[in-house]
Parts: sequence; structure tokens; C-alpha cells
Amino acid sequence: GGTGIYDAGNYTKIDGNGIHWPASYGIHHASGDMVTISSNTLMGPGNYGIFVDGGSDTVYSPVVTGNMVYNPAGSVGIYPYYTQACTVSGNNIYAPTTYGIYCYESDYLSITGNNVMFGGSSVCIYLAGYNQFCTVTGNNTYSGPYGIYLSSTANDAHTITGNQCRLHSSYGLFLNDAFCSVVGNRFDASGYGIYATGNADWCTIVGNEIQYNTNWGLYLAAGSDQHAVGDNSGSISNNGAGNALSNNK
Repeated sequence: GGTGIYDAGNYTKIDGNGIHWPASYGIHHASGDMVTISSNTLMGPGNYGIFVDGGSDTVYSPVVTGNMVYNPAGSVGIYPYYTQACTVSGNNIYAPTTYGIYCYESDYLSITGNNVMFGGSSVCIYLAGYNQFCTVTGNNTYSGPYGIYLSSTANDAHTITGNQCRLHSSYGLFLNDAFCSVVGNRFDASGYGIYATGNADWCTIVGNEIQYNTNWGLYLAAGSDQHAVGDNSGSISNNGAGNALSNNK
């Protein structure tokens, strides 16, 4: 059928289901608050694997944890859309066509301990727009053009810590936002380890291991200003103004 499971209730628990080759969504939750979507296996959804859909009514405190999404053929493995305080944790997403985890209009979002692997033309973790105060911690991304991508559209004050992003042909972290904290991550064997655009200002970039990248480990573009950059390993190109660089190797 078009959708494996559709739900619009409050306090719902969707747990332990196997859903194979739905034409559209694997699991589509709409509007209800405090839902838990856990330990499901989704194979080849035609559009989104798990869609937490607050488009008509913001979804508060949903939890998406411990799911496996294989080869989402349409666009997204896990998609929080108009949510508040959403937790996306401990999920495994393999071979996403476009995005592994895609987030839009979702403040206070926690993306923790997920594995997103073998993205073809995709972004593994994408904060697309209008997300504030999000935490991206302890995730592993592997292969595909982008590891973690922060859009410039009303995205600010995120915490990016303890992630490992490897073998991305373009960027391990594409940093396009202000007032972010990028601490204790590892960005290896990509085009650029971290690329900070002219929209990225006043960030803390500290204690990251940035090794074996084709171009620069950390590239601060023109207009990328007023960062605190310290104790990172890897090459640095500083084209911004007012950046404080210390103890980098």
C-alpha cells in the first residue's frame, strides 16, 4: 500500500514492526504529541521512511529511536517536520537516496547516536531551515557528498559534538550558521573536513580531529568571522576577520 503505518494520536507507541516496500511512507505520524516510534525495520520506502509530520499541528516531544531504515528510495530516511523537542536517536539508515535525516522547522531537536551510511548523492544529516538550538551528538556518517549540513535559513545556536564523519566527497561538516559550537568531532578523508561559509559567524570550533582531507581540514571563507578556533588538528585556511586561532596543529 501507500503507507505502512499511519497514526495521528497522542502518546502512541509504534514499536517492533517490519514494513517492506511501501509505495510512499513507511511510518507517517501526523499531529499527535508524545509519540514513540521505536525498533521498527523499514525496507525500501518509496518516499520517507519515518515522517513525523507537524505540518497541520506542531508535534511536541516525539521520540524516534532504534529503527532501521534501508534504502529509502524516495528522499528521506527520517524526517522531523514542524516539531518541538524531538529526539532522533540510535537509528541506522543505510543507502539513503537524498537525505538520511532531514529536519525542518524543528527547534530543540536532539539527533544522537545515529549511523547514516553509504549515501549516494545525499546529505547524511541535514538541518534544512528554521531549526534553532539543536544538538547533533555522537553520530556516525560515512560516504556520500555531505556528512552534516547546516542550512543558512534561520538556523542558529546548534551544538555539534562527538560526531565522526568520514569519506564524504564534498564536506564532512558544511557550516552555514551563526553561534554554533563545534567541539570534539572527527572529520576524516573528505573533500573539506569543515567548511564555514560567510553566513557562519561567532562559532566555537575547538578540539576537533580533522585529518586526511583532500583540500583543507578547516576552511573559513571570506565573511566567516569572529570564531574561536583552538586545539584542532589539520590544515586551516582563514579568510575571515576577527577569528581567534590558538593551539591548532
